[in-house]
Amino acid sequence: MDKNNNIVSSNRLLIIYSAMVFFAVLAIVRIAWLQIFYEPDKDYGVKGRTEALLPIRGSILARDGRPLAISSPRYEIRMDCVTSADTVFQAGIDSLAQGLSEIFQDKSAAKYKAQMVKARRTNDRDIKIGDRPATLSEMKAIKKLPIFRLGQFKGGLIIKEQADSRIYPYERLALRTIGEVKDNPDTSSSNKLIGLEGRYNYLLHGKEGSRHLRRTEDMKWIVDFEKPVVQPENGEDLLTTIDIELQDIADKALRAKIDTVRSIEGGCVIIMDVKTGAIRAMVNLGRRKNGKFDEIYNYAIGQVGEPGSVFKLASLVTLLEDGKVTLDTKIKGNRGRWSYNGRTFYDEYIRNNEEVSVLWGFMKSSNQVFRQLVCENYTGHEKEYVDKLYSYKLCEKFNFDVKGEGYNFIPGPGSANWSGTSLPSIAIGYNINITPLNILTFYNTIANDGKAMKPYLVEAIEKDGKVVKRLGPTVLSGKICSQKTIDTVKKALRTVVSEGTGSALRGAKCNVSGKTGTARIIVDYTDANGKRRSGYEDPQGYKRHQATFVGFFPSEEPVYSAIVVVYSKKTRGNFYGGSWAAPVFREIVDNICTMMPDWGEKIEASASLPQVEDIHLDIGQFDDYTIPDLTGLGLSDALYLLENRGFKVSYSGEGLVASQTPPAGEQGSPGQLIKLELD
Repeated sequence: MDKNNNIVSSNRLLIIYSAMVFFAVLAIVRIAWLQIFYEPDKDYGVKGRTEALLPIRGSILARDGRPLAISSPRYEIRMDCVTSADTVFQAGIDSLAQGLSEIFQDKSAAKYKAQMVKARRTNDRDIKIGDRPATLSEMKAIKKLPIFRLGQFKGGLIIKEQADSRIYPYERLALRTIGEVKDNPDTSSSNKLIGLEGRYNYLLHGKEGSRHLRRTEDMKWIVDFEKPVVQPENGEDLLTTIDIELQDIADKALRAKIDTVRSIEGGCVIIMDVKTGAIRAMVNLGRRKNGKFDEIYNYAIGQVGEPGSVFKLASLVTLLEDGKVTLDTKIKGNRGRWSYNGRTFYDEYIRNNEEVSVLWGFMKSSNQVFRQLVCENYTGHEKEYVDKLYSYKLCEKFNFDVKGEGYNFIPGPGSANWSGTSLPSIAIGYNINITPLNILTFYNTIANDGKAMKPYLVEAIEKDGKVVKRLGPTVLSGKICSQKTIDTVKKALRTVVSEGTGSALRGAKCNVSGKTGTARIIVDYTDANGKRRSGYEDPQGYKRHQATFVGFFPSEEPVYSAIVVVYSKKTRGNFYGGSWAAPVFREIVDNICTMMPDWGEKIEASASLPQVEDIHLDIGQFDDYTIPDLTGLGLSDALYLLENRGFKVSYSGEGLVASQTPPAGEQGSPGQLIKLELD
């Protein structure tokens, strides 16, 4: 008996111990789960919270008001399937389902009806409608559908605004200049602020608003209408200096020259208004890994380097202004050889000439002529020469409208970058760092009779169609040199085209003045001993080039200045400004001449604009010619919607669209006139 009792007692103890171990293990597992995996509901026990209301980002506009970048609001559509009365639900469910199917085109009306009926039966007060966010036009159409037209509390329509979708109507055209804002939610230090979008993000973004939410008994968040709502303040618009037609002409001209050439890395084009410094076009094409050219890097403002022979204009201006030479001054050829500070330089262009003039040396781009002239006149006075170069604003930091300006630099005597051959090198555009934008600004100054203008991209800041702040032209220097010097170098620049290395521009549709330039680019390589080296050519004979043409037109009364720069990859061949950049410049000039009323015929078909992307902002999405509701839109957005649907537009007043004729919803026809009243 005692033995049996002992067995029973042992079994009981075993059960107790096992239970204790089990619950202990369970507790340990629970603790571990809570510490490692559990994420508590931060809103648990919270009765109210604040929700941000996002503003609509401002538009970036071309000089004529056409949008280069616009925002289209997106809305998440949800439904409380319980709140509507039975009679309302039964009477409108079929029409509602049909309308949603036509708008979203993601599933049939029958499936929409089944989804909503099931949700009503299961008391689901928050179901998602559509497989994507709705556009502004779609959201307005949804609000007019049966049941939903009664609103949130009687019809169950729930609209949640999401971040805007940014749309670029002209696709990749000028995209590096227009830019983008890439937000990284994890770290603001990783945010990318590119182009105008980045530089003026603080104006374009606007100010967020807020509204209060409260929690219901079934733990759903709804708007608390008893508390005030702070409406968002939409962003301001940027009116830029960009001319869409000129941008398109420049883009096409550069692509046509480099698109099929494997040895080209990239290139840029800038077109500037001579009198104001306004940038009318800025093209930046770099080669992607897939071999296609795209707007991926801003060469125009960021690519510093040795410009080569286009810099000889600065040397010529200095020599003329200081009275050291005239265009007729003679220089001995010396069979193309000239020595300075123990180094002998060779120039094949002059080897067969006993003597040449300064003008000949400039139009033929002779290195020896300008090395010799600068060194003979400024050895011992190097600082005077360099100071003159700086006075031309060649190294000016413009605080440009797009971030990423390169560091422009010309070394002076005594600096770490100065050597015994710096003076002859600087004379011909080497041993210095200058961006294409800075070179163009200098040539623009010559075209503008010595008046230096700051280059700029933003003409004005607008709000609701009204100018908030006008920016416009800024003078950098009233006169960089005498009018006599200006007239002399203008003659020399015209001769480069008519008789010199700019022969590709002879016969252009208007007279062009300018200068070719060819410069080698430093390349990195590994020598025979495995050491990293750099120089103008690697041991295998590979080198890189920068080919340039910069000038202005028409020569008689300059309207535009422009620069074309083409960058090569490593190659054994040679690239010259006269054969690579000048033909692009010629194509640009000829096409601009045809579109200018005072210069020639209408623009040719080859310079036609790309098709504007269909961005589906129209209200009448069921019929292409249904007149949209434009009330409350800014003028630029209203024009964009109407003109791209084939309507003609007239308007009066300032501000937002207050009324329109004919009214929204009517059936229109191509070419029909729509009248807008702004207020």
